[in-house]
Amino acid sequence: MDNIKIIWGTDHKVGTTMIAQSYTEVIAGAQENVLLLTLSTNPGDDFYDEEALSIEALKSRLSCGLITKDNIKKYALKGKDFYKLNGLSKTKNMYGFTLTMAVDLIQVSIEAFDEVVIDCGTDLDNPLALAALSFERNNVFVFSQQESSIRSWEAISEEMSALRIVPDIAVINNYYKADNYTVGYISQRTGIPQNIFKTVKESEFGIQAEADRKTLLFYGDKQYEKDIRNLIN
Repeated sequence: MDNIKIIWGTDHKVGTTMIAQSYTEVIAGAQENVLLLTLSTNPGDDFYDEEALSIEALKSRLSCGLITKDNIKKYALKGKDFYKLNGLSKTKNMYGFTLTMAVDLIQVSIEAFDEVVIDCGTDLDNPLALAALSFERNNVFVFSQQESSIRSWEAISEEMSALRIVPDIAVINNYYKADNYTVGYISQRTGIPQNIFKTVKESEFGIQAEADRKTLLFYGDKQYEKDIRNLIN
């Protein structure tokens, strides 16, 4: 299952969806058969302006255990560069999915596509995201230099440990070198080894990207692209 990358954010607005889609766009530049699968409690299309269906369209097949590779490729519409399945249209709809349904969806996805990037959002109550994180494969946790991000992690870190959910990579997004929340400080506060931390630079195009529904890669920020490629490598 090395063809899967699972991206989860410690708090809202740390940039989980931006990181997940940017990562997907870079991979899709070299491959055609790439899926961005959103398993969060929202559609996850903030930076995607092409047509995509929600995973809710697959609910009946998943509930009966009838999902196949052909199904997933039919419902995951291909945009310009990659396939996309949106997350939930309404948060409450997460209760219509079981862990088994989510696991089946992920397993079929990694069989049908060469690469699968999963945007888990931030909600651990969501069985879809929990199923992905419990795969224990290539987990990327996204932090920011905001106190709220660190406190959110401190509040759930014991629960994560009990579930044996650990990061393979920890990302500090929108990283500003002069900030007091350094890599070393965040490592100390979170208890996550400093050597698995990577940073993705703060970009001046953040507000514009949200308005245009484009990732930061669209604006030709070379350092940002380098940081995303560093996550892949």
